[in-house]
Amino acid sequence: MNESRPLWKQFDIIVLVLVFSMLVIFTIIKYNHTDNKQPRTTKSSEKNSTTKIKDELTTLIERAEQGDPKSQLILGERYLHGKAVPQDLKESLKWYRSAAEQGVAVAQFNLGNAYHRGIGTQKNIELAKKYWLQAAKQNLAQAQFNLGMRLLQEKGIVNKESFYWLELSANQGYKPAQVILQKIDSQKLSQQHSM
Repeated sequence: MNESRPLWKQFDIIVLVLVFSMLVIFTIIKYNHTDNKQPRTTKSSEKNSTTKIKDELTTLIERAEQGDPKSQLILGERYLHGKAVPQDLKESLKWYRSAAEQGVAVAQFNLGNAYHRGIGTQKNIELAKKYWLQAAKQNLAQAQFNLGMRLLQEKGIVNKESFYWLELSANQGYKPAQVILQKIDSQKLSQQHSM
């Protein structure tokens, strides 16, 4: 007995397949159309955007020149990375130094890093330590870590001062300091067991 499907059921399946296919096609077209739909920029809107950036930069420079430490820090960052201004390491240091003199810990830390690596200035480890110490005293974990590591490298062994700064940094959750302290602890344990 070869039962064939009634003709109307065959059309039903064909119609369902066609409707489903059309839905898939329309969905693809819709998403492609909306994904590729980007706002058109006109010369007028580009000019407005450029003008806005220049205005913001002018305001930032004015505030920095008036002594606003946050603006000085931001300007230091911009000159360091060349964001909305040409990259200028000496100008970056100028603004970091201004903010650092007003007690901005991040500026002190960045200035310490610049002296440590010789970025925009001559390498000067003593000045690096001076600025890291200023930032470390304000509880900046990265500065505490850098200072602790520098003191550790200078002495060649763990001493009270280096351990103090590394421990403060680790206690704030700074992972590199935690790792170093774990290594120091494991070395102490292995030395105790070998005696």
